[in-house]
Amino acid sequence: MAHLLLVDTATPQGVAALYRDGTLVLSALFPPEGTHSDHLLPAILDILAESDETLDSLDALSVVTGPGSFTGLRVGVGLVKGLAMAVRKPVLPVSSLALLAVSHPEAPMPVCAMLDARKKEVYAGLFSVEGGILRTLMKEQAILPGQLAETLPEKALLVGSGALCYRAVFEGSGGSWDIPIEPSSHRWNPEMCGAVLEVLWEDGKYDAPEAIRPRYLRLSEAETKHGSFNG
Repeated sequence: MAHLLLVDTATPQGVAALYRDGTLVLSALFPPEGTHSDHLLPAILDILAESDETLDSLDALSVVTGPGSFTGLRVGVGLVKGLAMAVRKPVLPVSSLALLAVSHPEAPMPVCAMLDARKKEVYAGLFSVEGGILRTLMKEQAILPGQLAETLPEKALLVGSGALCYRAVFEGSGGSWDIPIEPSSHRWNPEMCGAVLEVLWEDGKYDAPEAIRPRYLRLSEAETKHGSFNG
């Protein structure tokens, strides 16, 4: 049972959400105008004020560490680490793809969550969601949509910006895959994600702020030039 503040800056639509014992209390979306650096801290402060919480009263902070936008991840992870260090709280890292998948608890088939990774690739992971329990069926990776289509099971629910961007590729690949029309199906739903955060917390999947790093899944331009990689 925990009070957790979750931050997601992996995509252009940023999110901050407060949970008490697995139940969503408040959430805020960052508008697409400006940058996450402009909106993240004010969103956090507003949520804490409206919910009568403080950073000190939280059990932990949680942050999406990837995959997603390199710049966005650095902003979110950097701020959360700084806040957590200031109040000596642990940080619970979480996957952007896992949040997408767990937002579809009624899916009668595996869920392939994917984000547009640019460079004609997607960040993708395959999950099952049964009884509120999320299981990873395929390791998260950066992959070409055509190659991903070759590895997917015959039936799957495809969600996320990658599924929308490469809908034609998947629809032309012969699989019996469901790609929802509703835009809301391709964003993670804060109301659906408290339970998985609570499970991660109870399983001790948190760490000291200093140990938290963005999880990019592939090289950035700078890392390509210098030969380093933080997967």
